[in-house]
Order: sequence, then C-alpha cells, then structure tokens
Amino acid sequence: VYFLTDEIELFGGFSQALDISQPGRAATIADSAAQIELAPAVTDSFEAGIRYFDDVWDGSLTGFYTDSELGSRTQRITLDGQDFVVPLRQPEQIWGVEATLNYRISDQWRVGGTAHYQEGERELENGETRDLQSTFIHPVRATGYTTFTPNDWFSARLQFEYSPGFDRFPGSTAFGEGDTTNLFLADFAASARTEVGEFQFAIENLFNNQYFTQYQEALNSAGRDYFPQPGLTARLTYRVQF
Repeated sequence: VYFLTDEIELFGGFSQALDISQPGRAATIADSAAQIELAPAVTDSFEAGIRYFDDVWDGSLTGFYTDSELGSRTQRITLDGQDFVVPLRQPEQIWGVEATLNYRISDQWRVGGTAHYQEGERELENGETRDLQSTFIHPVRATGYTTFTPNDWFSARLQFEYSPGFDRFPGSTAFGEGDTTNLFLADFAASARTEVGEFQFAIENLFNNQYFTQYQEALNSAGRDYFPQPGLTARLTYRVQF
C-alpha cells in the first residue's frame, strides 16, 4: 500500500495457490489410476487499485487478473448411455474490475453499493480460445444498500442485488453455456439491542420473486437442475450474551 495523501492510497497484491482438482470425478470413467490427471493447478492472482476515504464518503476501484495453466472446469459427457461430469484441465484466465462507493448522508443515514464486471477464457486442446462457461462467469453484478441508525441501540438496513441476464454463447446447448435472465433481489433487516438481549428481524426476497439462480440457468441441462429458490422469508431471532 502506498499513501498518496491522507485520503488516497494505492494498493496492489499478488498471491499464488495450488490444488489438485477433482480426482474423484476423474476416476468415475477411468480404467486405471494412470488415466487421472493429478498435476497441481497453480493459480497466480494479481490485483491493483486505488482507495479514497474521508469523514463523508469512501470508495475504491480495483482491477484483478487470474491466470492458471491447469485450471479445472467441468464438462458433461455421455458414455455408454450414461452421463458423467468430468474435469477439464485447461489453461484459463479471468480478469475484471470492481468499484465500491459509500456515502454518509447524516449521522443516521448511510448509502452505498458496488459494481462488478468480469470475463474469462480458456484454451482448448486445438489451441483456440473460448469464453469460460457461464456457470463460472457472471459479467455484470451490482449491489446497493441504505442503513438507518437513529440511536446507538437500533439499526435497519435495506439492500439489493442486481445482475442482468446474459447470453454469452448464443444458440449453444453445451453444458454450462446456457443463457440467463435478469435477477433482482431485495432484503431488509433490523436489529434492536436491549438490556435483556438483542432482537433481530429480517425479510429475505422482499418482493417474493420466483427465480432460479443464474448458475442453475447457465447449466443448460434441459431444466432438470431447476429448483426455485425460496420466496419471501421472514426471520425473527433473539440473542443473549453472558
């Protein structure tokens, strides 16, 4: 981190990780252990950005890039009349940008949100490149919130999440390349601290939307993986510490 001023800082980061991906799935159609690819997938991740903060508002803009020579994705295949999901060991890259913004309207009110964009591609055996499956990439996503804190014992929060529909593989019926529909969700939560404990009240899926996750839609598996997510759900909890 490098501080340009008391309010502005530049930052960057690098990390590296490895894993041996999905040997169990690979073994489902292997005749011997020698057919299972156990070479570790090494992933390099980079990020760089800028942050600003003061007494009224704060925000950030971050770019990121991830590269793996043996990334693990999955593909559904049919063998002898049976369906299998097998891992694909292919070079892949993911990149994107994310922005955040928070603003304090007053001592009681605060608003903010995030905007996120990402893309990615993988290298096929013939040397060509293809976009990563939609089950792993959600190109555009935005969130927002507002909080109300009138005193030191009560607070309330209204938040939303929005992701527009996308069709990154027009006409494709391949596993993981289905098109998705718009997704908008809103939640509300409030908490009150008292002398006898804390009460929390929340409403999830505030507008009672019937929806499927974009991951389910992107599977493109003729609807058999489609299960509606919960509708409007209210929760009341009580917590005490001693």
